[in-house]
Amino acid sequence: MQDPVWSQRTLLKVGGSLLDWPELLERLQDVLSTVGHPLLLIGGGTAANVVRDWDRIHQLGEETAHAIAMQSLQLTASLLAKLLPEAEVCGTPEELSHLSSSTVAIIDPPGWVNTLEGNASQPLEPRWETTSDSIALWVCRELGIEELCLLKSVDRPDSFDWDELAAAGLVDPEFPRLIRTMVQPPTIRWINLRSGTPAAQPMSSEMICPPN
Repeated sequence: MQDPVWSQRTLLKVGGSLLDWPELLERLQDVLSTVGHPLLLIGGGTAANVVRDWDRIHQLGEETAHAIAMQSLQLTASLLAKLLPEAEVCGTPEELSHLSSSTVAIIDPPGWVNTLEGNASQPLEPRWETTSDSIALWVCRELGIEELCLLKSVDRPDSFDWDELAAAGLVDPEFPRLIRTMVQPPTIRWINLRSGTPAAQPMSSEMICPPN
């Protein structure tokens, strides 16, 4: 499903931890003003944590809990669309062509994953270790998007590689495994949106984890 048009896009993954921050809208708009062709994917935040509690209480199993957690990403996508007047939730990659050039598309994760998995080079792993970080990276791989920007609530420790970032809970555990499968990973940047002067931290090629 790769198309040269996708290579011009930047996927910005907005951490769910930012949803409880009153300054989110202002800071996000500042970042968007610097990006030519943005796509947004928002994490689940507390909505996904509720599903984790349900899984613990009712023993739903990873696949069932993952499917419900994916629906929680639809909830946060709807919230972000209400906060950003210029944004609209986009149900599938094909719907992007129907949006005006001034509209910022917000990915509906279940719709995009279901559409892309039909021709995917590798399916998305349906487990708790696969969260919105890995979903964003997986979408980049399947569509050939060449830039991924992770909008976080913390700075990235300069000395950490992907495995160490996963162990510290700063990206999900699936992220380093997934990036190993990519012949040409996207350019990845990390922004602590809560910083007084947020700036992108480029992730150098040596951060890509060595094979197991």
